Amino acid sequence: SNNHGLITGLSWAQTRSDKETISSDDLKAGVIYPVSDRLKLVAKKHYSLLYNVNRETFLGVEYQNCCWSLRILHRRYQIDALDPESGQDSFMFELELTGLGSAGKQITDFMESDILAF
Repeated sequence: SNNHGLITGLSWAQTRSDKETISSDDLKAGVIYPVSDRLKLVAKKHYSLLYNVNRETFLGVEYQNCCWSLRILHRRYQIDALDPESGQDSFMFELELTGLGSAGKQITDFMESDILAF
């Protein structure tokens, strides 16, 4: 979380259920962009090339100063790739008081590990 450099990730994965049948064909792209020493933007897109649908998209922001950190994340994901109406939205936030711990969902690991997990 203290990395002030640009982090990007890009991956493509194809899974076959047998020699002839493709069961998934996915493209993922993500970025952690440091706007300043205190402010970072994070974004990720997971797209199914097989079904031509966005499987997951998230956008977040992180602000840090000497005494506290605030992280806010919006996530949109498809439960069923074949049903465009199955999209779900979630909003997460985390407030961390330096030296005391945090309140809210722990999204730091989610934001960074999901982008770096490619």
